[in-house]
Amino acid sequence: MRSLLLSEDESAVRVLTRLLRDLGIEVEHYSDSHAAVQRLDQGTFDAIIVDGDDPQGAALVLQTMSAMPSGKTRLVVVLARAQAGVQLGFVTGAHIALYKPISVERVGLGLRAVRNLMARERRRSSERIAVAIPATLGRAGSGTPVVIVDLSDGGAAIRCELPLPSSGLLTLHCLLPDTTGPFMATAEVVWQDAQGQSGIRFVNLASSSRQILVEWLKAKARTEKKATSAKAAASSRK
Repeated sequence: MRSLLLSEDESAVRVLTRLLRDLGIEVEHYSDSHAAVQRLDQGTFDAIIVDGDDPQGAALVLQTMSAMPSGKTRLVVVLARAQAGVQLGFVTGAHIALYKPISVERVGLGLRAVRNLMARERRRSSERIAVAIPATLGRAGSGTPVVIVDLSDGGAAIRCELPLPSSGLLTLHCLLPDTTGPFMATAEVVWQDAQGQSGIRFVNLASSSRQILVEWLKAKARTEKKATSAKAAASSRK
């Protein structure tokens, strides 16, 4: 898979290039929007990443992409420092926003989501949703209803009908299936897409919450393994 990255942020470029290559995604980096547009005309990319800190350059690339045949490019990612950057991208056709500052810890989950979306666009089929757990996410005194659709010990993917804050710490509350105690975690939003799905990273997860989460994930993995084995055995008997 191949990506084109337009950004003058040297620190962000270093981190993104390293992480994308670790995920098996080639990166072509440009700091000049006109050079990036010229390269777009010459090749096909699975993802285009633009930087909201350069709104004119990002707009030029996104406008160029919107006029291209659908087969030329597949996924558009915008690096956003504030909500204005997200609007720039989504209005002109971006699929997902990664929030600055760009660091290994913050964007690791987001880039895995980007890779999954790139692979899905190639296959033209949907990824399986791992879970569907009702939860709330918000600051003290207020919580927005969300649904957790994917969960790991480092964070979660969630769906929400309302806008979520793109900066600051939030608190996630939920009851994991087949558990008796509530699960609570401090988190930050690290990416959002245009379909109302977001990625959150857990920050300084309390030992009690981590224990609840790790034990639940292990139990779920065992259950899924048994179900897969039973299905395979049933198929072999036919």
